[in-house]
Amino acid sequence: TNDGGRRPEVFRPAYQRYLRTVRAAYPRARIFALRPFNGAHAESILSLVTAQKLVGDFDTYYIDTTGWLGPGDFTDGVHPNAQGGARAADRLAAELRTYLKDLL
Repeated sequence: TNDGGRRPEVFRPAYQRYLRTVRAAYPRARIFALRPFNGAHAESILSLVTAQKLVGDFDTYYIDTTGWLGPGDFTDGVHPNAQGGARAADRLAAELRTYLKDLL
């Protein structure tokens, strides 16, 4: 969200390094990349997660948060307020259960 104003050609390589850095530090972890609630760079994030899978990293996932929050869930139109944070947490917990059911 905070990088929404960055050009994709700047954002994409930085986010790709981020994913690779997390993967190198935690080779067996499941990594979840969420779509920012305002949609900033959603296409880039999705395509980078897809690229990770193409190189054999099947434990990196994209979670689409489209529609999770409404206008009353934000303090400033970008950052969730307490209500929005609670709603997002509930949605994320439900989503993660589908990916982590083998651990539950």
